Amino acid sequence: MTYISPYLFVLAFFFTQNFFAEKLDVSTTSKESYSLPFSKFNVGNEPKEKQDTSMGTNGVHDKRALQVNENTSEVLSDLLQSSDWNTYLPYRWGYDIVSLERTDDFYTYEKLNEAITTISKFELLIERRCGTNQTQVTHTNLETNVSKIVSISTHYNATWNIIKPLVKEKVSYAKFLSEGTIDTRKRELAAFLANISHETTGGPISGNTYEWGLFFREEGENTEEPPNDYVSTNAEYPPVPGKSYHGRGPIQLSYNYNYGQASEHIFGDKTILLNNPELVSTDASISFMTAIWFWMTPQAPKPSAHDVMVGNWTPTDDEILDHRLPGLGMTANIINGGVECGLADTTHEKPQMQDRINYYKRYTGLLQVSKGLDGDETCNTCGCASMKNYANGGISESCDPQDIISIVIEEPIDGALIEDSSLGSRTIKSVYPTDKGTVSDFKLIIDNDTYTNTDLNWSPRFFKSYTIEGTVNIEDIPYMDTAVVTIYDDSNTIDCSNLEVWESKDYDGGSIVQFNDEIFRSKYYTSTEPSSTEWEKIGGCLSNVPPTLSISSTKKDANYEIKANSSDADSGLFFIDLYVNGDLKESYNPRLQISDVINSNEHDFLVVPNPTETEHKIKVITYDKYGASESKEITITTTLGLDNVSLDLFKLYPNPVNDKLIIENDISIESIKIMDIQGKEVLYKKMQNTDSIIELGHLNTGLYFLEIKTNTKKLYKKIFKK
Repeated sequence: MTYISPYLFVLAFFFTQNFFAEKLDVSTTSKESYSLPFSKFNVGNEPKEKQDTSMGTNGVHDKRALQVNENTSEVLSDLLQSSDWNTYLPYRWGYDIVSLERTDDFYTYEKLNEAITTISKFELLIERRCGTNQTQVTHTNLETNVSKIVSISTHYNATWNIIKPLVKEKVSYAKFLSEGTIDTRKRELAAFLANISHETTGGPISGNTYEWGLFFREEGENTEEPPNDYVSTNAEYPPVPGKSYHGRGPIQLSYNYNYGQASEHIFGDKTILLNNPELVSTDASISFMTAIWFWMTPQAPKPSAHDVMVGNWTPTDDEILDHRLPGLGMTANIINGGVECGLADTTHEKPQMQDRINYYKRYTGLLQVSKGLDGDETCNTCGCASMKNYANGGISESCDPQDIISIVIEEPIDGALIEDSSLGSRTIKSVYPTDKGTVSDFKLIIDNDTYTNTDLNWSPRFFKSYTIEGTVNIEDIPYMDTAVVTIYDDSNTIDCSNLEVWESKDYDGGSIVQFNDEIFRSKYYTSTEPSSTEWEKIGGCLSNVPPTLSISSTKKDANYEIKANSSDADSGLFFIDLYVNGDLKESYNPRLQISDVINSNEHDFLVVPNPTETEHKIKVITYDKYGASESKEITITTTLGLDNVSLDLFKLYPNPVNDKLIIENDISIESIKIMDIQGKEVLYKKMQNTDSIIELGHLNTGLYFLEIKTNTKKLYKKIFKK
């Protein structure tokens, strides 16, 4: 076989980082002749070029919801029975063309099925800086649920890249041949077999019936000359001395950087195939997995062949103008477009492309499915002669945030400094697209509190910096955004813990930084030190001493009294919280007004042991004005049966609540009290009944603490008012 070595089609003009196309030497070797009705094993009059197997990432395209067969043991048998394997590939490796008998086998049906089952256990999350080829790849083993970052591009976290939005793509190998209708899956199988058959073909020059797929395991099997070892200097995927990385397997994997990436993406370990490249031609399951990997993994700016064939990829207007349309031709453009696509003569396909088409026609015929993705038989998108290849460009990527799938915290603005001595309620607003696929698991986390509303009114407890984190899954891909807001009441005591420290670089107007324990805002675009006239001083960084705390416990009949002694010499105490076994039971506010400065306090908490538990972990946390804290823990050990009232007897619903909160209990409730996050009582009600409906429609949206008092205990619960 004659090959042109692989080169990279990721375009320098498409990305903001330099990424060049590399084309290596062409070597020509003779073909062997056999005493059969056909004399030579090659198709067409031109030598066959080797495909590009360099991998990258892809932007997120619009996706249609497709049914997925999740039973991997049935994925292949749904489309093709093992008894038909010899019909599809009668002259695969191991067929003796002299005796006309099979003397060995490698590419078996069982090994393909094993490869599908094995690779389906793995997933990739590819995160790419928009407009660049800089990626971070996370590999997940779905059996062990272990995820790890397996590669980070050199400039992925560079200062000029980190501000760029992330384009995310999940590669779910379990979707290979399993996504879409049965006809869609059959067409994908036909296209996959057509391409790997072309890459490993034997067969005659004329009169070929296209039954010679998977004839070779590796490059050089049909020649007397050894193949090029395809060793390339690469710091990330260094070649192992003495190893050859020539073409092997159904996709003819070549070069150490491709062996390394395939190994990394499949197994989560680049060294497996870097150290043992021969596995691709000696272990049939691994051999097939490298082909599935290439088929399923996108290469920015190219989509994956899988997405093209099952309808996940929607071409842009620019791509349509360049005749890049879903179909077999687009898969060839992905694999080897620089050689086979975008021809001067747009009416005639190159022999290599025609070879793929003829294989495809044979396999779609055997599978009894249309050649066109829309059900037609014209095969208008089977070729790529008129399709602009990626080496010639013709594509652009919008990095406008509105064109990128993401979650964004719109309010408050990230980095906001807010002077508010009253600690008033704030609007928190987050947005994400709902028309780009299935949305799940939205959460908004502020400190240790979790909310499920995209819009809410939130009241800060302290004068400090808060990190607001919004997360959501869209099409099972995780997205996250964070915003930092700082609340202060004195310009000389601002929490600087989350403010950027000035460094020598360019700043836009309105940038806020800390410099020598002072806070500055830039008046306009500048690169000078904040001490210059181009900056405005806002205030000074907080210097604060955390509070101190000691606790003790005293048994009081069947209950326990927890005495908390707190002090704070500078800013004053703000809250003292009691937790029992991880649940907040009481939040005590020693102040009558926010402006009060309470330097010391002694407070007694009553703990009523849960009769169903013998160990009670008590934790007390005391806070000062700026959220600095000190905590102490003790453990109380009791015996069962101290109290005949179980906390499990309480039913409290709905939570979150709109207007009416329903409380059910088997014993009489003496009173209920509701406190806001500042510890201020907002509702108190005496009662002598077991059930109660509490009207909360008058309360603002936010987090509250509910105290339910019986004759023996107090129960504290968090409730969220919508």
